[in-house]
Amino acid sequence: MKRMLSRLLKLTFIFVLSFVLIACGNKEPEQEAASATLPGEYKLTSVRYNDESGEEAFDETGISGKLVLKEDGTGSIDVFGTNLDITYDAEAKVISTDQADAEFTFEKGVIEFTLDENFIYVFTKTQ
Repeated sequence: MKRMLSRLLKLTFIFVLSFVLIACGNKEPEQEAASATLPGEYKLTSVRYNDESGEEAFDETGISGKLVLKEDGTGSIDVFGTNLDITYDAEAKVISTDQADAEFTFEKGVIEFTLDENFIYVFTKTQ
């Protein structure tokens, strides 16, 4: 009887400890969920030629760019000192300026698109 009670207490302790560890676990899924949604602020992290012959990482060179996507489907893009108002359609995956429309991809907080024929812009979500 003592042996069975001891095993029962050990199992209870293991279940309680497991529950506590799960409840206090890593909060990364919340961060992943935030980066899985399109609206937010993004930083230009690279630009590559459309033919993929080269890539420039802009953190290292000091050149910067910013993309802001609001919940209402509007936003702005500031690249190389040029600021444009934009609209976007999350379902159709299209960003539009007054001059052009661009299809985009979005995965794990990274959005890629081209607004001209030469360069693919890569932005990474900051918040």
